Amino acid sequence: PHAAQTPVLMITGLNDQHSVDQAFAAGAIDYVTKPIHWSVLRQRVRRLMQQSQLYQQLEAANRMLQRLALVDSLTQIANRRHFDDCLQQEWQRLAREQRPLALILCDIDFFKHYNDTYGHQAGDECLRQLAQALKGTVKRPAELVARYGGEEFVVLLPNTDTRGALYVAEKIQAQVATLRLAPDPSQKNPFITLSFGVTSMIPDPRANASALIAAADQALYQAKASGRDQIKSLESLS
Repeated sequence: PHAAQTPVLMITGLNDQHSVDQAFAAGAIDYVTKPIHWSVLRQRVRRLMQQSQLYQQLEAANRMLQRLALVDSLTQIANRRHFDDCLQQEWQRLAREQRPLALILCDIDFFKHYNDTYGHQAGDECLRQLAQALKGTVKRPAELVARYGGEEFVVLLPNTDTRGALYVAEKIQAQVATLRLAPDPSQKNPFITLSFGVTSMIPDPRANASALIAAADQALYQAKASGRDQIKSLESLS
């Protein structure tokens, strides 16, 4: 596979149309007939090598652009676009398998006050640290941590019921507590906390994945209304 893009030039004494067609069908991208004119051959090889190098550079640039398109530039975790794509894929897959899909929606408590007190640069650093804390807590390859927008993060947990999602939310809450990010000593809680909305459901192939987000958002609202620094769950609505 590492040689799949290696340019192939064929040198042969056969110069009939059928042989030329066979050469290109076999994967050659250039074809030289004997007798060999060495200056011509050198020039063609040089051109093929240059084209190959340009192709490799283009491939590397495309991979970088694809990565940048899916990563939040500030926190270096998945962005909203990446999350939306993964949510749709997992919703469809687990609808076929009739397995649960869980979602954790979390919001930083009093984050505006943090920005007003310490400034937006400190706020950005706070977001970066929290993002890495969430990412470090979620271990399974299929699970995804993403920045949902502003000071909200989302965790997508395939093949996970509500109990399992609550366990992950508790782990995140404990990990955030170890960061000891202080908003203001005058606040009720002297350190940054998160509020969590948790839900899980078996996707309905006739329904939309937005039902999962709506349920998590409703649970998050309950957590905020209950005094923040809370984990609230909403059972399946399907």
